[in-house]
Amino acid sequence: MGFLFDPVSNCKIFYPIPLSLALLVILLYLAGKSSFNSVVSRLGVTLIILGGALNILERVATGCVRDYLNFFGLFRFNLFDLLVTSGAFLLIYELWKTKK
Repeated sequence: MGFLFDPVSNCKIFYPIPLSLALLVILLYLAGKSSFNSVVSRLGVTLIILGGALNILERVATGCVRDYLNFFGLFRFNLFDLLVTSGAFLLIYELWKTKK
């Protein structure tokens, strides 16, 4: 197995597109209020918005979001999920750094 390009669609999972769009609008609103002052937090929010928007776009265009990368059979994801996850880690890091 290993790290393989192994496309699998997750069309069976229902993600309401209006809910996803509403969450992106809320995140854009919060980002516009300059709640995120540092470069790291702005990058994190940008990655989350970009990954979420691209996931929504793929769901609208194809009806599903395909997971392309398989890590040793443990989990599968696509590159848009990687953007969202990286942005969340950056925001968590920034929160941890400021609380210290």
